[in-house]
Amino acid sequence: MSTVAQSWSSPLCMETWHRALSNAEGRDKLLRLAQYSCKLLRGIEQNKPFTSSSSRTLLALESALSTSRQIGRLLKWTSIYAKRRSTSSPSAASSSQQTLNVLSDVALFGYYLCDNLTFLCKTGVIGGDVGRASRRAARFWMASILTGMIGTLFSLLQIRRQAILLRRTLSQSDDKQSSASRVCERNLRTYGALQRTRCVTLMKQVADVIISMSLSQEKPMHNAITGTCGVVSSTIACSQIWPTSPSTR
Repeated sequence: MSTVAQSWSSPLCMETWHRALSNAEGRDKLLRLAQYSCKLLRGIEQNKPFTSSSSRTLLALESALSTSRQIGRLLKWTSIYAKRRSTSSPSAASSSQQTLNVLSDVALFGYYLCDNLTFLCKTGVIGGDVGRASRRAARFWMASILTGMIGTLFSLLQIRRQAILLRRTLSQSDDKQSSASRVCERNLRTYGALQRTRCVTLMKQVADVIISMSLSQEKPMHNAITGTCGVVSSTIACSQIWPTSPSTR
């Protein structure tokens, strides 16, 4: 791969940042990372002597980032509706996986609607308890994440079964250099990569569940806990959407 191609995925390359920030999802994930970094710092300062000015600054920055992300989520429920319409045709996924995907999307649809209502309550456009609306939105989000976790575990189980079958086939092969054996080895490497990807996704989902549990309670968890989970989750999310080097031929 050429040096120019490699520089596309470098975090210090301006072109990479331009590509990462050119879509709404990339901007939201980076803002989320900054938001939970502020929360983590506030959580650390709770156990140490600190000036009230630094705490107020971190809280103000965290609130501003949260509000900007909430504005970006306005009417995002329409994307879920469009997604369900576009995937109404039969797919290769199993019926159980399809059911989990539908349930996750329904919960996410409810989250975006409640999140929009929370923003309208916060701005005074409509009346209502902001805290109650926010907790209701967090419960929908938690339901979506938990459903997604079940889907991830189900996918990991399927990958593991396929890998076991391939290893069994490879061990029973007399000619390890045959084309069939090489295909099995290549597929095993592919399944290994898929398994690692699913495990990272599962780690992100666990962190998000902890955050959603905190947001759904009247008394949230310690800022250090939710901040750490938010930083871990956001870092994984950023790595998953970060622009990769263009393939060379």
